[in-house]
Amino acid sequence: EFKISDELTLTPSVYYRYNDGWINEEKFLQGDTVRVNDSTLVENYDLPLFTPFVVQKKYRLAGVYDKDELNISFGGNYTTDHADGGDKRDDGSTSFYDNHQTLDFNNLSLFTQILYQHEFANFTIGARYENHSEYGSSFVPRFAVTKIFDDTHVKLLISQSFRAPVVMNISGD
Repeated sequence: EFKISDELTLTPSVYYRYNDGWINEEKFLQGDTVRVNDSTLVENYDLPLFTPFVVQKKYRLAGVYDKDELNISFGGNYTTDHADGGDKRDDGSTSFYDNHQTLDFNNLSLFTQILYQHEFANFTIGARYENHSEYGSSFVPRFAVTKIFDDTHVKLLISQSFRAPVVMNISGD
């Protein structure tokens, strides 16, 4: 964290994650139901359970400008994902779409949010721009007005969302 001035702080960060894949060579009998992950059950599963290894790198620079009633946060992220499916399955397929052995994606996001704290209410306006190498661009605006009346909190929120998919969201499994 770098304090540029009393009002401005910049925070760079680097994130690295490596998930090692695994293969369970045991074949399941026709008609078996197999839990592939926390939420997916596959019936009649007759291929080895398989997870690719994934390397994710994320570079981030975030800033905050905070003075009196005004708070501005801004920054950007650049993320790369690489996945390797390893050997092909017995039927010649891989776990990725279009029978790819590897997948490579990147995602660039830029964001800003302005919070103005007024005695009448707090006003927030913000935006996020995402550019995913596989799924294209997305612009995500946000607007909010909040007010506290004694023990009651009133909020008006208008927003959209986009979440960049991770490798296992994109694979063919």
